[in-house]
Amino acid sequence: MNKDVVNLDSYTLKEFLKFNDRMMLSMTTFRRGLVELEEAKIIAKALRKGHFFINPNFVFNGDRIAFSTILEKENAMLSN
Repeated sequence: MNKDVVNLDSYTLKEFLKFNDRMMLSMTTFRRGLVELEEAKIIAKALRKGHFFINPNFVFNGDRIAFSTILEKENAMLSN
């Protein structure tokens, strides 16, 4: 599967709630959140139902290499 696509459907919600039993989230609220994320241009619908692209400018500030370099440096510092 493409690394830029995330699956956000009813199965994903059920799986999330199974591991977070203190949370309550209806499918209606979940979908409303997806609509708000789309309107904010944080996610965009992919061709397949329930699949979304994540805006790399939001997550990585437009530079994935710099983001991964920072993570590698932080991991190296933690392991020392």
